[in-house]
Amino acid sequence: CKTLLEMLFPGDLVEVEVVGLQEDWKELMGATWTGPTVYPRLAMEQPPVPESALLSMRVSDGAILAMVGGKDYEASQFNRATQAKRQVGSTVKPMCYAAAFDHPAAGVTPSTIILDAPIVEESRGAKGALWRPKNAGGGFKGETTVRRGLMFSRNTITLKVMQMAGVDYTAEYIRNFGLELDASMINQSMCLGTASRTLTEMVEAYSVFSTLGDRRESYFITEVRDRDGNVLEGKNGTVIDRPLPWVLRLFNLPFTQANLHIILHRNRSALHYARCCSNPGRHLRRRLNIYVLLNG
Repeated sequence: CKTLLEMLFPGDLVEVEVVGLQEDWKELMGATWTGPTVYPRLAMEQPPVPESALLSMRVSDGAILAMVGGKDYEASQFNRATQAKRQVGSTVKPMCYAAAFDHPAAGVTPSTIILDAPIVEESRGAKGALWRPKNAGGGFKGETTVRRGLMFSRNTITLKVMQMAGVDYTAEYIRNFGLELDASMINQSMCLGTASRTLTEMVEAYSVFSTLGDRRESYFITEVRDRDGNVLEGKNGTVIDRPLPWVLRLFNLPFTQANLHIILHRNRSALHYARCCSNPGRHLRRRLNIYVLLNG
């Protein structure tokens, strides 16, 4: 911690806040001080440089309940909730895992064990350059389940899961969440969040998990009325119906024996377990609840 004399020098210009117009500083000046002792009290207050944004959406119908586009509208009218495109980072990882779970041939489940180890590949950039993706904080965990790979956001596990499903398949699957990716974004690094999207797009995309399979289109105005109270225009929320993961739709279907055979033909162990139970629906919910935790 530095003192004021260590931070400021004669000629420096700083922003301050006037806390009090008159205050007696006699005790601070000391007994030997012979000059004036009454001065204003100032506090060093400078506008913070970082900006932020917030968007709160009601997932039942897509209504925007609260939005913050920045810290000071007078200083900047740029709405960071709807206009700023930032790298999505690890928020895209659950979508990549959902793609792998739903791939007809990848065979990925939450219990699949993958080796968390270094990956070295030739980069698309300069000739001879190598790409070495790392985990946050460094280090590798060795054999790890897909479940723990998602829980701890392991980059190498995510990358290997996407490789099992395929880059093109994963990119097409992510479009089901409403995130459009151009050709420059479709590569292996997209599962680590290199694509840039707006906060609104990401909130709408995550509504798929909250609703177990239906994406909500956000809206700000519920209705417009004239002075007589007649509704000129109304909005009830839009549900985007697209093919989405069977793991998300699983619990929306009635647990009949026919549905068990249809839904679980891609998970033989779970189907065998269900056949052995007197109440397959109830036990199946317990056995497959990890799918809801990972995708809901």
